[in-house]
Amino acid sequence: MNNQVLFIGSFKLPVTGYYGGVYFASTSLRDKMEQEDIKVIELDTTLKDISVTEVYKRLPTIIARGFYFLYKIMFSPKANSLFIFVSAGNSYIDKLPSILLARMLRKKVVVFPRSGHFNNDYNKRFYRFFIKKALKYSNTIICQSSYWYDYFVTKGLDEDKLRVIENWVPNKTLKISVGLSYPNYNINSDETFRMVFVSRIEEAKGITDILNVVKVLPKELNYQIDIYGEGSYKDEFLESIKSNGFDDIIKYKGWLDKNDMQKTLNSYHLALFASRVEGYPNSLLDFIFSKIPIIAYAIPSVKAVGNDKVLYYNDVNDMADKIMYSYHNYQEVLLLAKKLYEVKVIRNNIDYTFSQIPLK
Repeated sequence: MNNQVLFIGSFKLPVTGYYGGVYFASTSLRDKMEQEDIKVIELDTTLKDISVTEVYKRLPTIIARGFYFLYKIMFSPKANSLFIFVSAGNSYIDKLPSILLARMLRKKVVVFPRSGHFNNDYNKRFYRFFIKKALKYSNTIICQSSYWYDYFVTKGLDEDKLRVIENWVPNKTLKISVGLSYPNYNINSDETFRMVFVSRIEEAKGITDILNVVKVLPKELNYQIDIYGEGSYKDEFLESIKSNGFDDIIKYKGWLDKNDMQKTLNSYHLALFASRVEGYPNSLLDFIFSKIPIIAYAIPSVKAVGNDKVLYYNDVNDMADKIMYSYHNYQEVLLLAKKLYEVKVIRNNIDYTFSQIPLK
């Protein structure tokens, strides 16, 4: 293969088996490039143990990995480009030497910012120094949505360096999606109105909204909310379900494997997305390609994905109102889901993504 790309990303499945957006994006893009006869030189950043949060405990690994990356960049003369996925502030410190060396060796640097915490990190003077340097010396910055494009422009970045490419799904997801029917709900039937929440079980993901909205919704409403995910807040959340007597309403289902995702979600009537911090909410794509309507917490990065085809809420009472609206007007919210799917099926697939990414 004459066309080679250096790729800094997450390529190894964490030992827990639970993975996030960077792992999926890295592996799916790598697989697509290899299908197109591009040799990918992997430089892996997967954490062996995601429970280790102290930076000083990771430092030996980060330093050793950094030297290895620099070695690979120097001795990969046929690779004309360096792709880098970056997440939180520490990630920019970690990747800056690789970016600088790649530019010195006249390689094109394409950076994929991937964190919903970017705003907070940028507001910290220490992180801001490394973030600005990393982005300054990148040739192209891939913005996850129009929201991030506008955000980077306000920070003084050259618009010519910015390119909007939303997160993508693989062809397998599209194939499964085509075979799914849209759900339906008849308010006059005895069927339970089934809602679903899929995310890490953390307070920042809005999991407490699920508990609080049950306190507001009418007691006579025939509904159930199923929860899928793992996280540090899980035990406290499950205890709160029990102590509030919500066991018959809120059901914890554990981790939802990606292979079962679409067919499982398609069995529900409504998706609840409550996260307060998102770079680009991949869970929204899971819901969209499972063909179910969505209620989401109103933050700019989510609105940039759902536009006017998602119902947004600002507090728990508003959330309850949106649920009741969906319950009484299901065909209307289902129409929104159909329109959103028709847009995303064209622009959020790996083939379209590959056609937009600058490889030369």
